[in-house]
Amino acid sequence: MLGERDKRYQLRYISELHAGMRVNEEHLAERNFVIVDRFFKNDFVQANLLPASDSLRTIFAPFMFHSTAKCVSGRENAAQIFHAALEGDHAAIKAAIRRKRVTAFERAVNIAKTCNRKHRPLLAEKIVERLKETHPVDYALVTADAMRRSGRSNEARELYLGIIERDKGHKLAKQHLSALNTNCEFDVQK
Repeated sequence: MLGERDKRYQLRYISELHAGMRVNEEHLAERNFVIVDRFFKNDFVQANLLPASDSLRTIFAPFMFHSTAKCVSGRENAAQIFHAALEGDHAAIKAAIRRKRVTAFERAVNIAKTCNRKHRPLLAEKIVERLKETHPVDYALVTADAMRRSGRSNEARELYLGIIERDKGHKLAKQHLSALNTNCEFDVQK
């Protein structure tokens, strides 16, 4: 998952120092938890590299993709999670993460993207409709993809042009518009 495609990895990886590094059971504290989106390949692979241990608990945060850290964000939420971790209260940690996850706009975007990939574009549009005012670019990207997938290329083109007009450097919208104009398939994972 990491490697040549991830420039951050290339900047910090020193083969002599990092070769063969793994988290072993003796590296784990008495109580540990890891937040994982099992539908996000990078999370899934990384979590599976951790050793099996009675002290390691997994908490799933589906459809958060690269934003699982947002599940512990916010002063009050983080305080609740850290207090529960010190107490060893896995259920309280899980509940706090779930409360934060269900309100995260990224979750709605990622569920909608998944609906698009699963050939459910109308459902995708309905899911992101609530983001139209608060997260207009995310709304437009997902909706344009849904429109493209349901044969409404002209409407999709208008949304992509709107994003580009709003944010001149929006590379993803430019890429998708170019693919739409050349009638190419493209993957909308990002």
